[in-house]
Amino acid sequence: MADTDNPIFGGRYELFSRIARGGMSEVFLGRDRLLDRPVAVKVLIPEFATDSSFVERFRREAQAAANLSQPNVVGVYDWGNHEGTYYIVMEYVEGRSLAEVIRSDGPLHPDRAADIAIDIAAALAFAHSNGVVHRDIKPGNVMITQSGQVKVADFGIARALGGETDDLTRTGSVMGTATYLSPEQAQGLEADPRSDVYSLSVVLYEVLTAGPPFTGDSPVAIAYKHVQEAPVPPSRYNADVPHELEAICLRGLAKDRAARYGSAAELRNDLLRFRAGQPTHAAATDVTAYFPAVTAAAPESTPHTPPAEPVAAPSPPAYQQTPPAPPAPPYGGVQYPPQYPQGPPPGAVEPPDRTPMWITLLVILLLVIAGLVFLLVNDRGEPGVVTEPESTSDVRLRVPGVVGLHFTEAERELADVGFEHVSIEFSERDDVDENVVFQQNPRAGLLLAEPNDPDNPITLFVAAPRTLILLPNVVGRTYQEAEAMLVAAGFSVERIDVRNDNLAIGLVTEQSIPSTEQRPAGTIVTLTVSAGRGEVEVPRLAGQTIDDARVTLARLGLVDRVEREFSTEFSVGTVIRSSPEAAEPVERGSVITLIVSDGPEELVVPALEDFGTTLADRIEAQLLALGFTVKRTAREVSNLDVNTNVVRDISPEPGTVLIAGSEVVLHMFKPPAVLAIPSLQALETFDPDGVEATLTELGFTVERRTQSVAAGDPADGQVISLDPPPGTDIRINYDTVTIVIGEATAAEANGEDANGNG
Repeated sequence: MADTDNPIFGGRYELFSRIARGGMSEVFLGRDRLLDRPVAVKVLIPEFATDSSFVERFRREAQAAANLSQPNVVGVYDWGNHEGTYYIVMEYVEGRSLAEVIRSDGPLHPDRAADIAIDIAAALAFAHSNGVVHRDIKPGNVMITQSGQVKVADFGIARALGGETDDLTRTGSVMGTATYLSPEQAQGLEADPRSDVYSLSVVLYEVLTAGPPFTGDSPVAIAYKHVQEAPVPPSRYNADVPHELEAICLRGLAKDRAARYGSAAELRNDLLRFRAGQPTHAAATDVTAYFPAVTAAAPESTPHTPPAEPVAAPSPPAYQQTPPAPPAPPYGGVQYPPQYPQGPPPGAVEPPDRTPMWITLLVILLLVIAGLVFLLVNDRGEPGVVTEPESTSDVRLRVPGVVGLHFTEAERELADVGFEHVSIEFSERDDVDENVVFQQNPRAGLLLAEPNDPDNPITLFVAAPRTLILLPNVVGRTYQEAEAMLVAAGFSVERIDVRNDNLAIGLVTEQSIPSTEQRPAGTIVTLTVSAGRGEVEVPRLAGQTIDDARVTLARLGLVDRVEREFSTEFSVGTVIRSSPEAAEPVERGSVITLIVSDGPEELVVPALEDFGTTLADRIEAQLLALGFTVKRTAREVSNLDVNTNVVRDISPEPGTVLIAGSEVVLHMFKPPAVLAIPSLQALETFDPDGVEATLTELGFTVERRTQSVAAGDPADGQVISLDPPPGTDIRINYDTVTIVIGEATAAEANGEDANGNG
């Protein structure tokens, strides 16, 4: 061994320069002197090496990652201890972390962002299929090699699914990095694969916009937002983000883990559909379903402050008495997030929050407990708790997208972000609602180094106001009469049915905009209609479209809630069943859950290299976990020593899109059948034809040859031996049995001896 001043761990790993440092460990560039290859060596900081919990976590990281052999997972080669501390030897990845890529390149092209997310999802799907949850997915734990390959690293707080909990993984511990924390982790609940789906969706959001969906001045503030606030759609920051990709990202960010993708594999499949130009499952769902009863976050700067208390809207200027109607809402009919004031007009009394006070107090209590856990544990330097946010943005402010907003709302949104200088320019426009922003400069998504330069304000180009229409009073009329009056006046109408003990069914009890106010043509007026009183039976809804079912429920004064599941029996958007079931009596106003078909689940056939193994048992287990059925076929080869548990090929062809439950065939080799050659006595005949017929019937391939015998020898014309000899094992269809037949020479047959004497 050559002399060196560099430390050598385990007698073979030579350490050079430090390339990274974390809260509990340092990572060094090293060289495996035995295999002569570069490695990365993670070394536990000595002060933590005496703490058994740190050592156990370190050991678990090595054990969890060492069992994961997949192209998108940073490999772990070895682990051990050296002079009182512990180390892990890992694959050395030349390249940059995804955090560095975002910092230097800003928002990535949506296709590249989707490709990165596909590879991360592949790594997570493999880990999940092996019973491991990562729990700390973030850009800093994703490496991009010089060739563009994606590698997921740092299973430092990963844990086995269904494993025994302890101090390192117990429910109630807040594990992970605050910026990328799932709502359930923020509340101290148990993480599962869907928690990794959420964190990956945060990463996808950041890759698309150059900033995470939630920021704050403390980890607790960020955790609160993960639980309570809906994210701003990425397209508000980056107009190049397609709706299909945005829908995938937002579904992954659903607060309720049951509303997210059920697995990383399911998320990956939807991303693959997006990249293939096919319809995605996420885009077929109204994204507001992912964020029920939560606050829609305004576009944020980085850093930003926690949400302020609601304030009354400012009074409009003299030339604009009321804001215009909003444009057609995105995402198929429900506006999200609000781009116009959705509440009462200025000066009106806001309706009370209907969220029960005990729920609010419970959420706050959970977050306070989580914060105390963070403060107490982080003071000791213990790993596995919420760390400081890892935002890739700096002190610059990002310009939010305000095109399509009423200009007063746009000004308020810009002020909330931190922009102090805003210029308004009005111009006549026939194609834009009055007082609505139709252009902005700078464009949305830009990061400004000097956001409050008075010489360079944010300029909003606004459509000048036009004629307003006085609303008619329709309260007390039938819905049909009220709708006709409003439509004739130039308004659009929406209906809500609510139980009412005083007014007959079908009468309007309330209109969203009072008759004393004026609005532009096209404004939506929501009418509250009496649904009467008493109980109703849940109608039979199976087989109806979701829209028809909603109309049916609304007419009965029932409220719909939609859940989706895959189905091969019902087409996409068709109701499979309801809960409560049909014919059950319920109070008017009750919530009826509609289980709606997402169509058959589509799965992409993986390539052999995606499995990280060639063993049939492991590949079959992974395919079953993904939702396929598996069939094995074996082709016979001549080699008796062939490994019968190795997959040689897979069909259909990798990349083929199949319906869940479809069959994938694993093609393997098998050795030939072997038979022992029987004895002539066992064949009970020495006649050549009889011996050949019997051997052929048993499955042997037979050849003949002769051997000279003396004249008059009884063996003349009879089988005298077999070659190979009886008892030898031979391969059926590959080896040959030769029957040796005695044959007297011509001389011997004429009675002459070998010398020709008679």
